[in-house]
Amino acid sequence: MEDYQSTAARLFTELGLPEAEANEDGVLQVYVDGDLPIYVRPDATGDCLILHGGLGSIGAAEDPGAVAQGLLQGSVLGVQSGGYSVGIVPDTDLVILMARAPLTTLEAERLVATFEAFVDTAIGWREALRAQVIGGAQESAEPVAERSTPGEFA
Repeated sequence: MEDYQSTAARLFTELGLPEAEANEDGVLQVYVDGDLPIYVRPDATGDCLILHGGLGSIGAAEDPGAVAQGLLQGSVLGVQSGGYSVGIVPDTDLVILMARAPLTTLEAERLVATFEAFVDTAIGWREALRAQVIGGAQESAEPVAERSTPGEFA
């Protein structure tokens, strides 16, 4: 079985990115479309790849409670959310998307597909969050299933 470090290195290579250095916790970071941070890290056992996407902040919303409610309602919509978890980082107003993938399931072709599906979902959630915050939480936070153009990794 491939370990986290080699899986993460293979992911960055297959995406055409320079090799990234992990921080002291083993977290790697890449930006998509210039402003969407995606973090890749191992779980506590080292058997799973954890993906985090920084979606934005609810701090500027007219009604942060309604935005949080919309995020909760949207996160149970399996078709749009892909089974990912959306949450607010404790003691902040930052919204993140999370996914977990066992390393044993990330063969060569599935690794990039798993990452790209996560990025597509994060972009949809980010747009839904922006609509919630800018729109004063007038609509529910239903994520967009796919982005219209491929993201650029940096």
